Amino acid sequence: MFRAAHLDVDAPLESLNLVERQEDEYMFDPSDVLLVVDDTPDMLHYLPQLLHSYCKVVTAKKGEEALQIVRASPPQLILFDLMIPKVDGQQLLSALRADVSTQLIPVILLSASTDEESRLAAYNAGAENFMLKPFRPRKLVARVHVHMVLGKRRLALEKSFASRGHEVKILSDYCSSGIVWISAEGKVVYANAAWLGYSGIAEHDDPNNWPVRLEPESRERSEGIAQISQSLGSGSRERP
Repeated sequence: MFRAAHLDVDAPLESLNLVERQEDEYMFDPSDVLLVVDDTPDMLHYLPQLLHSYCKVVTAKKGEEALQIVRASPPQLILFDLMIPKVDGQQLLSALRADVSTQLIPVILLSASTDEESRLAAYNAGAENFMLKPFRPRKLVARVHVHMVLGKRRLALEKSFASRGHEVKILSDYCSSGIVWISAEGKVVYANAAWLGYSGIAEHDDPNNWPVRLEPESRERSEGIAQISQSLGSGSRERP
C-alpha cells in the first residue's frame, strides 16, 4: 500500500504533483489495476496521466476490446464513457453484469450528457457511480479510490462466504442427522445423504418431488398448507 498525492482541485493537470505522496487521503495498492475505456485520444491521454501514480492503468478504445481485457485479466475497477462506439457503455455494463466472472467489478461511468434517464438506466444496470464531464480531477480520484476499495472488500467477502459455504456443505454431507435447506420460495436447494435416506429419495432424484411419496391424504394437506403459505407471502409483499 502507498500514499497518494494531495490534489489541488482547480489546478491544471500539468501542475498536479502526482509523484510525491505526503498525505493520507487515499490508500491504493501497487497491484491495483484500473481499466479506462474511451474512444477520444485526449481522454485516453488525460486519465492515465491523472491516475497512473495511484495504480496501474490499462486502456481500451472500444467495448469489445474492453471485454477481452476484463475476461483475460479482471481489473479492480473499470472507468468508461457512456458513448463509446459499437458496444456502447450501457451494453458494456450489461455484459459485465451478466457474466459471473465480471459482475462484481466496480464500474464508474463518464458522460457529457445531463440526461437523467441515462443516469438512472446506468444505476439500474449496476453502475457504482456516474460522473458528468467535465469533472474535477480530485473528485474523480476520490471516487475511483472509494469504489476500488469497496469492490475489493466485497470480493473478499464473497470469496470468504463461498469458502465458508463449502465448508458447511462438507460438514453437512457427512452429518448423520438429516439436513435440508429450503429457499424463500419453498424449494429444496440442498439435502444431505441422511435426509435423502430418511425421505426415501435416491441421490440422483430431485428432492423437490418429495410430495409424490406422501399418502394421498397427507399430500392434500401438504398442498393446502403450501397454498396458504404462498397466499400469505404474496399478500405481505403487496403491502405498501
